[in-house]
Amino acid sequence: MSARRIKKLNPIVALRGGIITHSFRRNHVPLDKPKGSLPFVLAIKLMLQNMKQSIMVGIIFTVVSFISSFRPCYG
Repeated sequence: MSARRIKKLNPIVALRGGIITHSFRRNHVPLDKPKGSLPFVLAIKLMLQNMKQSIMVGIIFTVVSFISSFRPCYG
């Protein structure tokens, strides 16, 4: 049975040691030698990893603050 499972493995997955879900990208922000506080470095790392989401949140904040600054005051 295990020979069948090995035969079905993709060659790239076999070279990686059978890890399908792991990504072998370079770690640009290592957490073992932070230049600042660990929570700040972790927040920056998560922001860089989720760049599309960070840009969307920034656009939403900009639009909401722009609209709220020109809202008419009824007093």
